[in-house]
Amino acid sequence: MRINSANDNTPIPLNNQDVAVFPPFLAFLAPKPGTSTYRQYDLFKLRVKLVTSILYAAFSYLVAVLFDAHHMLVFAALVPIGHLYFSNELVSIHIYGQTEADDRNLKRPFKQVPMNPIAAFKQLIKETKKDLAASGFKIPGASSSVKNKDSKAASPSANSAPVRGAGQPRRVVRT
Repeated sequence: MRINSANDNTPIPLNNQDVAVFPPFLAFLAPKPGTSTYRQYDLFKLRVKLVTSILYAAFSYLVAVLFDAHHMLVFAALVPIGHLYFSNELVSIHIYGQTEADDRNLKRPFKQVPMNPIAAFKQLIKETKKDLAASGFKIPGASSSVKNKDSKAASPSANSAPVRGAGQPRRVVRT
């Protein structure tokens, strides 16, 4: 196993969020918060990946048997391979030989993947806007931090038509 043969004992500070495990019953695999090493952290992530892959395969087999949905077995075989190839930091580091200098996502402790995909997408948009703003790229439609006091476009004028509120009935025009 390349993690053991690398024997990287570089210290890494861990807090409770870095060793949070989903599902929670795998918490016994987590290293103690405090100072750990790259080797211990990588072995922890590998164990969690293996156990969750086994649980995914068992669930898929259960669905295939109970509901006669045999296509789930095909997905159970392909999805873990896809996760290994496309989104596993350990494979990138120990098999492909990439470093933190090559990819900023390989910095340990790895970013936790949120369980809510919508929140993850919003976070990705926020980080992308932040990176673009730091590089000097002007984002169209983004509000600037400096507001002009003479500009009336930012605030609605007194002559504008009232907006229908929650308690007002909708006007229906019948022809």
